[in-house]
Amino acid sequence: MSMSETEALASLRILVKVAQVDGSIHEEERRALTEALTDLRLPGTLDSLLGEEIDLDQQVRLLTSSAARDEAYKSAYAMAYADGAC
Repeated sequence: MSMSETEALASLRILVKVAQVDGSIHEEERRALTEALTDLRLPGTLDSLLGEEIDLDQQVRLLTSSAARDEAYKSAYAMAYADGAC
């Protein structure tokens, strides 16, 4: 699947928001986010993303292709269970 850099960054921000929802970033989540950032070859660091105030609705609106939305959903679902509990 090919997604734009805008969609890739929005997807990553969605994953960060999902990881943050329980109030802490677990080691498994940190590892998955670091791997995603590296695989997508996006600018910035995980710490900079974790420090952002992320508007989830805005990031979802940036996913303009159905392929990007599908991939973001699958990734968010996996992230929700990355630490073994959802």
